[in-house]
Amino acid sequence: SFAYFFNKIKEIENIEYIQVNWKEGWAGILGAHFWMKNEFSSYLSSSKDGGGSLQEHSHGLHLLLILLKKNNISLDKEKFITNISYMKKSKKKYDRLVNLQAEKGGLIYKYETDLITEPADKSILIKSKGCNIQLIFNYKKNCDAVIILNNNKKKIKIFKKTRSSEFENEIKYVVNLKKKDYKKSNLNLQNAIDVMKVIKKVLING
Repeated sequence: SFAYFFNKIKEIENIEYIQVNWKEGWAGILGAHFWMKNEFSSYLSSSKDGGGSLQEHSHGLHLLLILLKKNNISLDKEKFITNISYMKKSKKKYDRLVNLQAEKGGLIYKYETDLITEPADKSILIKSKGCNIQLIFNYKKNCDAVIILNNNKKKIKIFKKTRSSEFENEIKYVVNLKKKDYKKSNLNLQNAIDVMKVIKKVLING
């Protein structure tokens, strides 16, 4: 679904707004890790150990970074406004909500992530004059959707999936990735490093 979405936004000129939401409360996460009593049963309750919303939901930040790179913006080098809410218990502390936003060259971009929202909201919205494109993960059960609103005409494309197929398709992509295509790949190591630079900047300065 993201590959289709990404190809569609290449057709848009003068993007004015990008918003990425990656918000999901503990119910879904703990449901997938049934052996955990609560978030304090693991590293997830400690930002310094790799937990918290920003790191647990880093997929969303990665997607924002990719979209901004398309617009010649390096998120790890930009200044942005950040809001963070922390949850504390004993010696453990994690970021349960993080918002960041900025504007550059007329493009406003915003990222919201939390460990509160139920049901989960994992989505991307791209706006330009006369055209909106939205990618909604888990639009319906076992389905993602890309919704295009262009000059008041609405088009919805549905992508069927399963929990296991998401992992399987990613592994197939990595295994079949040719060396000559590695630098252009959204999954190259440099993107991962840039995501961690942003996380470090937010947690230190936020």
